[in-house]
Amino acid sequence: MTKGQFIELIKRNLQGGDAPAELLSRYDPREIELYINMAFDSLINQNPSEKYNYRQELGLDNWKYDNLTKVFFVPILEDTERKKRYSELPAHILNVIDNNGIRMIFPKHEEETIFFPRKATDDFLMSGLDVGQLSGMIYYKLEGKRVYYSGDINCDWKDVAMKLALKFSEFNDEDEVEVPDGTDIQIMQIVLQMMMAKQPMDIVNDGTPQQTTR
Repeated sequence: MTKGQFIELIKRNLQGGDAPAELLSRYDPREIELYINMAFDSLINQNPSEKYNYRQELGLDNWKYDNLTKVFFVPILEDTERKKRYSELPAHILNVIDNNGIRMIFPKHEEETIFFPRKATDDFLMSGLDVGQLSGMIYYKLEGKRVYYSGDINCDWKDVAMKLALKFSEFNDEDEVEVPDGTDIQIMQIVLQMMMAKQPMDIVNDGTPQQTTR
């Protein structure tokens, strides 16, 4: 189903479920949609402390990643102060272990040339090698919203393709979103808990939520 259809399903579940009508009436529909987005990402990122099992669960073929992935073509830019090439993340990615929200990076039109992830700690380890890096390898490292590149990167490359696992809020209502059976009930329960724990917000004309007390 599409994201829009999924959101409407959650809203119908709330209206026909355990949420009191008085509670629902205190919340703007757009605020409920914000909670649905937050609940979806929360469900994706549950149990982060169980690192090994978590990484096994979130494998390459798992719906939690690849069914929430979009491909973006972004330019390679130059950081003149650090003398490094980089790209800006084009969207908000899922906040998961080892920046695995970045599923894949490769030069535009050259999908067989894969860039490899590199953590900040790897810089310290690799600095002990004579060359500081492995020959023929191309690395990327996420720093804030910038993805820095190192290694044998071709200076003629102008763009890269990024496959990114996105936060639910980044999808359009018309985008297809595949979720397993029962996920709607789990998300409805998380949304209900959020609504019961927080004061409702006023949504002003520009769509911005503002916290209020009632």
